[in-house]
Amino acid sequence: MEVVLAVMSPDGPHDLAVIVVTYNSAGHVGELLDSLRADAGNLAVAVLVADNASADDTVEVARLHAPEALVFDTGGNLGYAAAINAALARLDGSRPVLILNPDAAVSPGTLATMLGALRDEVGAVVPRFVGDDGTTALSLRRDPSLSAALGDALFGARFRSRPGRFAETVFDPMVYDGPQAVEWATGAALLLSPEAVAAVGPWDERFFLYSEETDYFNRLHKAGFRVIYTPDAVIRHSVGGSGSSARLDALMAVNRIRYIRKHHSRPYAAVYRSLIALGELLRLGLPGHALALRSVTRESSWGLLPGPSNLASGTGPGSETIVYLGGVTWDDIAGTGRHLVTALARQGRVVWIDPPVSVLRWRSGALGTVVSRPLDGVTRIRTFGPPALTRPIVRNFSRRLVAGQIRHAIHRLGVTPELVVLDSSNRRFPARLAGLRVLYVTDDWVGGAGLMGLSPTDTEEILRRNAHEADLVLAISPALAEVVTAKTRAENVEVLPNGADPVERLPAPAPAGSPAILIGTLNERLDISILEGLALAGLPLIVVGPRADRDPEFARRLDAVLAAPSAEWLGARPYEDLAGLMASASVGVTPYADSSFNRSSFPLKTLEYLGAGLPVVSTDIPAARWLGDEQIDIAESSAEFVTRVRGWIAEGRTFDGDRERHAFARIHSWDARAARLRELAAGTRERLSLRLSPDSDGIESRLLPDHGGEQE
Repeated sequence: MEVVLAVMSPDGPHDLAVIVVTYNSAGHVGELLDSLRADAGNLAVAVLVADNASADDTVEVARLHAPEALVFDTGGNLGYAAAINAALARLDGSRPVLILNPDAAVSPGTLATMLGALRDEVGAVVPRFVGDDGTTALSLRRDPSLSAALGDALFGARFRSRPGRFAETVFDPMVYDGPQAVEWATGAALLLSPEAVAAVGPWDERFFLYSEETDYFNRLHKAGFRVIYTPDAVIRHSVGGSGSSARLDALMAVNRIRYIRKHHSRPYAAVYRSLIALGELLRLGLPGHALALRSVTRESSWGLLPGPSNLASGTGPGSETIVYLGGVTWDDIAGTGRHLVTALARQGRVVWIDPPVSVLRWRSGALGTVVSRPLDGVTRIRTFGPPALTRPIVRNFSRRLVAGQIRHAIHRLGVTPELVVLDSSNRRFPARLAGLRVLYVTDDWVGGAGLMGLSPTDTEEILRRNAHEADLVLAISPALAEVVTAKTRAENVEVLPNGADPVERLPAPAPAGSPAILIGTLNERLDISILEGLALAGLPLIVVGPRADRDPEFARRLDAVLAAPSAEWLGARPYEDLAGLMASASVGVTPYADSSFNRSSFPLKTLEYLGAGLPVVSTDIPAARWLGDEQIDIAESSAEFVTRVRGWIAEGRTFDGDRERHAFARIHSWDARAARLRELAAGTRERLSLRLSPDSDGIESRLLPDHGGEQE
């Protein structure tokens, strides 16, 4: 007899409803659906796949493996709880409901065994989980408590024989051998009775990911239901199917605190939070725990952690979608692109697209675009290309492949780009992607090609082609605008300089004698003779940033500077730490070498120094002159630079001076730059509309250029 996975109908007969929540699960969901079909036997099973805006082929794979299933889009990446609720809303509530992770696989006999355990006052049944190697997973849990949090903070997964009250996970392997009532278990597979579903109500959507099952089990017990573990029902579960990152680890820690706050008193929750922080502090040297510690201790950052996004809806008057093709990845050191996008996202929706990586370096499992949400209002897309994807021989093929991935991901997100901004020196505008095209030149890419390890000839050709295809060309400084005009013959190159994120509240000024500070990437752009002068003079200097130098002689001299007794090199530090470091300094320094590349630049940290209230000493570059010498000490020689830095260290800062510099930086904030970009884009749209209007040349009017005819 052929087994049918019936499409769920509220009035149709079925023995069991299965809900699968998917998010970029193309590599797993097919195996799960096949295993359900194999184990269903004579059961009439209704399968619902609630997809949270996957950008890969999840939906197509699900429909291929279970054409009878109800596969639907939730409308965005709404989270696990919200997707379950969306599926439950499509059920009539008359039959048990099995909730499964897409990276699970059902073993023979599991469905019948779990249904058989669902009797009397049992409201939920959980199975035995095994890994890919057949080992029983430690899936059973005790209710979160202060003693368990203390034990886990101190010992983690070590000393598993410790008393049970000091561990949330049930470590004793003997416990997993027999059926029993449990407090809660990991939620990768959970069978619920219709009575429990009706009594407990919807899942709490405030838990985007993690702790939603802890909360639901708690409510099951409060409603008078028992939870039964049955080891004869076996489900293989691939750990990590939801993905892993430092931000998700931080979200897990924060949601544990949210859960305790919901179910316990404020004093209890405060102690619990301190224990979670202790656990993160003790593991500070391990990957991900630094961000988790900052998130636990800084509640103001909780809104920046992953959360629900409805990508089909706007966010107000400035809600047009901006696609931003960055020159570096989102995870790299925050530069011009990420700062601008962060400001743009405060006014609307932005899709950030990382530079493509070679398929040989792809780390995301099955090939396909990867979509994530690094910041509220920002959706990140990662793509892949062939090996040697930037080499001339494969560049055109790579461009077609990546452009197709981008268009597919944008389509799946359900957005229409109004603006496509490109700030990369070695990538092109994606073909057939709608939207006003903006080329944002953030450095003299041709002049600095050697510094970046690129071919000057290829870089100039890419710049020329992008400028020709762009509707609006921007440069980061007036000097660079002249360079771009000369190299590309572009008309009306506009200037959009770097901005600042001024601190919200100025701290007390650092006293006289406090060190100078240099923040930024350490490479040949810096005037090494100035740094040597500061070290020779014994002036205290804090250096923050990674090294990226290539020249051996420069490296030797920089080694000596960083080894000087008066210098302290802290390496790369998170952007969130910079304000505190600047608060302890007397002056910020911008010691750029005199080169054509630097004369076209606009040092990002100059305005950051001013935004923190710091005075600035800079070499004589056009960007410093453009900002004005009332706010910046411009030194015309190495000796003068050292003298001016010595003066600020000896004199110290004042409240009045800090406030004046802070107010100046607010005029040049990133929010102001974002508003200026939108203003320039609006003017370009109007210009194009007038140019293409019937009154001017007989061509039908349109507000946005159509690049659909371009050849890839």
